[in-house]
Amino acid sequence: MPPPPSSASTSRAVVLSLYRACLRWTQIPLVVKSKFIAGDHLPSTIAALQLSPRLLTNKEGIEEAIRMLFRAHAKETDAKVVSEKMNLAVDGLQYLNRFTRVLRDAESRREANRARDGLTFRVGQVVRHKLYNYRAAIVGWDRRPAIDVSRWEGVLASSMGVNQPFYHCIPDSNDTLHFLGGVRKLMYVAQENLELCHALESRINSDVIPQAFECFDPSTQSFLPTERITWQYPADHLVPRASPTSPSSTFKPRTSGLSRKFRASLQRAKAVDASQRVRAEFAQLADRIGQSLESRFGTLERFQAHEPAGNLLSLLARLKEIDASFPPSVSSPSLPSTAPASPCSSLEQILPAYHTLAAFRDLLALCQDVSSARRFARDRDGVLYQVGQAVRHATLGYRGVVFLPQNTLAATPAEESAVISPLIPENFLYYDPLAARYQPNGTLEFKYSIGRSREGENDEGGGDEAASMVEVVRRVLTQVLVQARSKGPRRAGMKADLFMLLQGAMRKEDADVAESTLWSLWLAHTDADVSAFMDDGIQFMLRGKYDLAITRFDAALALDPGFSEAYNKRSTANFLAGRYEEAKKDAVVTLHQEPSHWGALLGRGLIDYEIGQKLQAIKAFRATLRIHPWSTNVGTTLFHTRKQLETEEVMTMMEPL
Repeated sequence: MPPPPSSASTSRAVVLSLYRACLRWTQIPLVVKSKFIAGDHLPSTIAALQLSPRLLTNKEGIEEAIRMLFRAHAKETDAKVVSEKMNLAVDGLQYLNRFTRVLRDAESRREANRARDGLTFRVGQVVRHKLYNYRAAIVGWDRRPAIDVSRWEGVLASSMGVNQPFYHCIPDSNDTLHFLGGVRKLMYVAQENLELCHALESRINSDVIPQAFECFDPSTQSFLPTERITWQYPADHLVPRASPTSPSSTFKPRTSGLSRKFRASLQRAKAVDASQRVRAEFAQLADRIGQSLESRFGTLERFQAHEPAGNLLSLLARLKEIDASFPPSVSSPSLPSTAPASPCSSLEQILPAYHTLAAFRDLLALCQDVSSARRFARDRDGVLYQVGQAVRHATLGYRGVVFLPQNTLAATPAEESAVISPLIPENFLYYDPLAARYQPNGTLEFKYSIGRSREGENDEGGGDEAASMVEVVRRVLTQVLVQARSKGPRRAGMKADLFMLLQGAMRKEDADVAESTLWSLWLAHTDADVSAFMDDGIQFMLRGKYDLAITRFDAALALDPGFSEAYNKRSTANFLAGRYEEAKKDAVVTLHQEPSHWGALLGRGLIDYEIGQKLQAIKAFRATLRIHPWSTNVGTTLFHTRKQLETEEVMTMMEPL
């Protein structure tokens, strides 16, 4: 007869039974078909184990988590410890029982959401509030309000009250700021107060959009929800949009839903081709720049430790790595296939091009920032103290080391020059008692054109050579941009591809990098004096000194009368100064030279609005959105202008004859 089992072995047997019960729980049909299992409210004893949240998202992950828990504690032999683990297993089993009800409720809601009786709008569609005018993307809905809304102003004004569907919406940030006086993240709106938004104004901006949607689908003029939201609303599949369903909408579509889908597919195909060309062209550009630098400066490894030059080399390598990391796609035909293309697959094909443009933007910005900083650093008029010099604040009395030249400072005696700060080692090499100052590191030397202060020290790998390297790269990049802007054969090259990527962007952040690259293209100039005048003018304009800005843009145009961006910037400065006629003349010149300049088009619309030509302003705003669909705040301004024009027309009709 075998000996009676010990308490430890009995406890282990119970734990093993509980472990098997947990695994059997994962085999029930409800868990098997559940796609999104939220493990947000775990019991404290389980949460203390710090399991990865990614494990608790589906059946397979739950099974793996259970196995991990069992393996982690299977070797315990101490009776007290085993008893504690058994309590943990019991807690886990109880949690699974409670969680079963959560899954059952989620599955029931999903099945109920398959029926769309009485619903007008679908998840992902962009709508406009009839009373408060803001646009929003629908992220969910309830057949009847889930909270008490009976006293809400919008509900009281509705004929159906609470007896109608309500929608969870992500509003456009600019719209809520303009129409509601502040930014809103989420809104809960009655169906009767919504109407489908105009297709041209359906790309909205909000920080919450990336959390709920993958991208924007031009074929449906709607946002594509994430997999989780798609699972929750299985019947909200969108078809190519033909026209708004709201009877109050004045939008008259020129094309059917089928032709809209065809045009969207054709645009995606062109964007994919443009993406491949942009990647290849910038990778070749990085190779050409690298070869030029090696032929002039020899081995480049010695520059890696120098912050500006090292960052520059890293960005050049990044341009090549992006192109190498993504194999070229099959060339798109001139006409798209009749097979439906997934918006996400199109996004994956063109996404590397936006990564390339982001790396190019960072590379160009680095060169321009360093060149501008060194140019201003060489102009020391009115600057009394050197970088690295110990000083005392003339008013407040504290001591410090000059990191950035400023006013209100006074020199300190040598015996008071010892300054303690955790930032000192990050920016200075050592304290030089002979010069009574701290020796700046290579980055500050490079930025402020500072030479070595001690004899016998060389500047290899920094200073002048690094400055020359940055200047060489800046000149090459500028030449490439100027050539892309020229009216010769290359006019249909890089610039056309950039515009295609701008119009084909399916996410706001991707449109932003295409936009910044095109702005760099318009601002680029091979004449350093013209570039300096433009930089100075932009800085004066940002500070509100519009007359000084205009003089700088005048100086740039005196050197190059055909520089379109100087006309555009002068138009902006005149507009901000209230000189609308002068601003309009410069905007017309800009658009004559660059018909697709959305900045000049927007400026022309704002000028027309201010001088009372609202119909012309509306045309300009619409033209801006056709070129740059993601242009910030233009949709808000367009709707506001259109409503004002409608009000003025009504008031005119009411005037007595």
